[in-house]
Amino acid sequence: REEVKDHKVNWAAKFTFPCKMMANASTGVLERCVLRISIRKESKGGRSFNKLGFVDLNLAEYAGAGITYKKALLEGYDARHRQDNSMLKFSIAMNMLSGDVLFKV
Repeated sequence: REEVKDHKVNWAAKFTFPCKMMANASTGVLERCVLRISIRKESKGGRSFNKLGFVDLNLAEYAGAGITYKKALLEGYDARHRQDNSMLKFSIAMNMLSGDVLFKV
């Protein structure tokens, strides 16, 4: 939880998790590995919340790129009612634990 200050929230949390990515044996191209980041706004002391939107990231696009800094526009849960034009800034750092180092993004 973070407070809104100057129309933005700075949420500097770090998450570390293993992710298994598979590559096509004949082409070496990594298959999609989707990470969904969902953002919600709490109100009334955390007793209720509004879903602002989400971002789906294909982690295979960031493999082998080191630390990557990006921005993405939140997608609404309901296609007819967008909450706002909120942006999500994020950074991704990926480390290969095991496997073949020859792959294509």
